[in-house]
This record gives sequence, structure tokens and C-alpha cells, in this order.
Amino acid sequence: DGLTEREPYEPAAWKNIGTLRAWLGQEDKARAALRRYASFASVPRDEAVEAEAVVQFLSPLAEEDLTPEITTAFAVADVQALQEKFLSNKRLENVPFDPAEFREANEVPPLSTFLLLDREVPPYVEGVTAEQIPLILGELQLFGKQTDRSARVEFSTLKTADFDAKIAALQAIVGAAEREGEEVTGKITRLGVALASNWRLPDAMPIQERKNLLETHRTHVLLNVFPDLPQSVLDGKSLRQAAGDASLQARALAVILLMDLAEPEERPEFNQIRKSLGLPTVETLDPTGLRVTSLSPVRLGRLDIKKLSDEDLLVVYQRGILYSAGRILRKVGPELVDRPSLKGKLDFADVYELLARLGGSTDQAIEYIHKAQEAATAAGESPARYLMAEIPLRLERREVDEFRRLFERLSTKHVKEPGVAQALQQLLYQLGIMRPDGSMAAPSAATGAPAGAPAGLWTPDQGASAAAPAAPAAGGKSKLWVPGMD
Repeated sequence: DGLTEREPYEPAAWKNIGTLRAWLGQEDKARAALRRYASFASVPRDEAVEAEAVVQFLSPLAEEDLTPEITTAFAVADVQALQEKFLSNKRLENVPFDPAEFREANEVPPLSTFLLLDREVPPYVEGVTAEQIPLILGELQLFGKQTDRSARVEFSTLKTADFDAKIAALQAIVGAAEREGEEVTGKITRLGVALASNWRLPDAMPIQERKNLLETHRTHVLLNVFPDLPQSVLDGKSLRQAAGDASLQARALAVILLMDLAEPEERPEFNQIRKSLGLPTVETLDPTGLRVTSLSPVRLGRLDIKKLSDEDLLVVYQRGILYSAGRILRKVGPELVDRPSLKGKLDFADVYELLARLGGSTDQAIEYIHKAQEAATAAGESPARYLMAEIPLRLERREVDEFRRLFERLSTKHVKEPGVAQALQQLLYQLGIMRPDGSMAAPSAATGAPAGAPAGLWTPDQGASAAAPAAPAAGGKSKLWVPGMD
């Protein structure tokens, strides 16, 4: 503080004090110092934008940027009749749940839980469009009579512009139930509301088609909705409005940067947004003449990796691990293992395993984990660790035959290696296939483990069931369904 008093026009002093304040958890003072640093005309634009991004990251969300989740209660006279009515209504989808999870949270479990849809779920047909997919209006829970409270229905939904219409849709089903009151049970950002598709996708829709629909929706929102959302950090203006105000341009660029960095991988939409608003785009950095050790994580991620020396490439890789920066590691990892000159300087199998964990798809993850297995074998080491890393991927894809193959290979060829038996048992326990005592647990649908298998240690030769996807469990104060739970 004394330094900034003596040198109030020295940007480095404000940057350093701001960084120190942030490390000390003094967020108010850190924000003030970093914003002062970003205000100096002598500070390069990229550095000013990064400092402003830190300010915004440290700032609490403003109420005007949030949309509340409202839970509304309706009195119920005849619980049994209403339950039967709910079960027969095609716009209500019954959601299985575990009552124990409510009891663990010291809450009374409902008798049943449903999703309220804007229309009946149609049979899947190839090429279905977003407009043909039912929307989830909210979640409702039916409670029986309690000691201190009468029977009721609780309906949770976001208070968006169509809030009254959603309440009316529920009232059309529950009839003349008296509205008891409402409470705020959660909040979500306006952008989060826009990005949420709230679709009830047909069960038979292929995974890739689901991903394509969701990706198209996300791209549409980023390009056509995000730039026009008012934001408190921009003094209530939208990105489009702030881009035309010289005093707010650094803040606008910081808003875009934070959204950009929140993505696991670079997306072209953010430069499209910058360009459409007349703001400078973010380009690849040529590392020639740069000291990589002095670069921020943001700029490390922008480096032209192929132009880095082996030494600098290793430094960036190590920084990526230190910062847990997945985007940096996704860029650096493939380049590392493509350079024969780096063999022996780091364990390629470990790099492949890391890339598998960061993979954007199970196909990519399995490809990398196979390379890890091959690299370990080529180095004369056991591939057991990497074989076990493949098991969750195969179970996620419900590829039971592949799981059997991995289990048998580990059981017959590697189980006597130090720590393998214990690690395998722990993995099966974490996946819900095995209890700590070695007996088989009741499998979840997600694992593809066999239903109705005999008691005792489960082995792959006992088969597997083609179970349906597990339904989301309910629990906690806010029980509103959000996209991604299916």
C-alpha cells in the first residue's frame, strides 16, 4: 500500500498489490487495485483485459443477473386420487428417486416426483428438430399429510417470462387446489437460463444426435443471445452496447474472455462474437522471443505450440499441470508425444493417460488410453494401471464384452503384480459393482452390471442386463431438474 501511495501512477505497483490481495483473500481491495491497473493507458490491451477478467471472477454475482427458482405449494385434498391422476397424465413423467437421500438431508421424502412437460413425448424419428421436442416446464413433488403440514404438491420452476403460463399448466392438472405460497429455492444466471435447453429428448434418440442438437442450441445462444443480454458488470448494458463505449470495451472483452475460458476447448464462436461487435479477436501467439515462464495461463494457452523448443514445451506442460489447465494440456500433450526427441525425458504413457482423462469423447479417450497401454508395454512396464483406466469408459458405453475382456486380462495376467488386486477391487467398489467386503452390490443401470446376478464376488461371465438409464436422484433443498441430468 505504501508503494502505491508513493507511486500512484506506476501500473506494476497496482498489479502486484492486486495480485497479493487476491492471494490473501482480500477480494474487495484486490478488485480495486486490479481495476486501477487495467485503467492505465500504458498497460497493453491483453493485460488490461486479463486483469479485468480477474476482477469480474472475484466479484459476486449481482441480483439483477440472476433468475430465481421458485417452489410453489398447492394444498391437496385427496392424495390418492391426485397420484392416480398424475400417473395417467401423458404430460407428466414419473421420476424414480431414493427416499433415503431425503432422510439423510433431514427432509421428508415425497410420495412421488414428476417432470411437467409442455406436451407428450413423441416416439423418436430420425431427423427430429428442436421445435418438435417437448420442453420441461418444471418439477413437481407430491407430499402426503405430515404432523405439522397438510398434504400438498410442490412445483419448482424458474421465474422466467413464461412463469405464469407454467403455473397455469400445472393448475390445469391439479384442478382447484389452493395455492399456499411460494419461496425462492435457487438461482441461476440469465445466461445459464438461455443456455439450458430444457428438452425432454426421446429415449431412443442416439447419443450423437443428442449431442448435435445440444451443440447447435449452444452455438445459437452464444452468437445470438449472449451479446444482447444486459449485464451488471457492464453498467447494465449488453455486450453489443458496451462494445461501442470506449470506457467499457475492456470490461466487455473480459466478459467474453471469461466465457471463453469456461469452455473445455477453444470455440470459434467467441472470436465470431468479438468480430461481430467490432472488438479485437484473440489470435495465436508466436513464441519467438517470448519468455514462456513469464506468460499468464491465458497466454500460455494461446501459444503456437509447434514453434516451441522442447525445453519450453516441457515448461508449458508443467505449468498446465500446475494450473490444472485442461485447455493447455490438450494442446501440449499431443505435441509432446509426437516429438521423438522427448522420449526418455517424460513418461509418454502418463501423457496419454492425462489426454484420455481430458478427452472430449469416449472414442478419443479410449484411443488415448490404448496408446498409454502400448507406451507402457514398449517401455517394459506393466499396463495394468491403464487397463483399469479403460474400465469406466467401457462401462459408460455399456460395452460389457469389452469390460469382460479387461477384467479377465487383469485377473489372469496382472492380478499378482503389487497393488493391482487392491486397486481393481477399489475401482469396482467406486463404480458400484462391488461392496467393500468383495460381494456384489446392487448395480446401477449406468454400469451395465448384471441385474439379478448371484450373490458373492461378481465376475464378467455372469452376464449383464440392458438396463435403462438411471433416473436422476432427488435431494437437497432445490430439486429442480436441469438439463444434463438425463
